[in-house]
Amino acid sequence: MGNKKAWVAVTEAVFGIVILFTFVMITLGNQQKQQSSDFDFNALFIQEIENNQSLRDNILDEKNLDVGNYLQNFLSKVNNNYNLEICIADMNEICKMGSEVKDKEIIAMDYFVVASPTSKDSKKLRIFVWRKD
Repeated sequence: MGNKKAWVAVTEAVFGIVILFTFVMITLGNQQKQQSSDFDFNALFIQEIENNQSLRDNILDEKNLDVGNYLQNFLSKVNNNYNLEICIADMNEICKMGSEVKDKEIIAMDYFVVASPTSKDSKKLRIFVWRKD
């Protein structure tokens, strides 16, 4: 009879370990899915700024409205779940967000645009991005 009790205890322990291991694996799998679904804004905007000369010219001319509208339309085509706001300034100036967005996680990215390698004409573009409600 004692041998039968030991067998039941070992079986219960094995089932408990299997259940615990399954729970841990499911939890880790969900975390990896969530992390891989994050949107890579930096690569998206760098590629667009590098490849679009008229956008670069508008940044250097400090045409905030044109650049903001263009980037918002571009972002909407790629992922419609986000809003953005921009600030264009000289390299040594501070860029601040114009509107106040409460209870949102805001991502801020800086891009430096230079007219040519020998030119001293350069601007800083800061893009603020947050998820829509």
